[in-house]
Amino acid sequence: MKREPIVAVAFLTEANMKAVGNNLKRIYPIEDVSPFEDLLEKLDKADREMRTSGSNR
Repeated sequence: MKREPIVAVAFLTEANMKAVGNNLKRIYPIEDVSPFEDLLEKLDKADREMRTSGSNR
């Protein structure tokens, strides 16, 4: 069986999940985000930098 390529991985808040509704095929809730703290910090920093630079990427 051929596997489909992964096209997206997302960290969503509960509010994001409510906005998306039932449009996602698979959801894996994460209770302990500590293994992802470094990644989340880097994503937050990149988001802040993008917002201050005026970039829409």
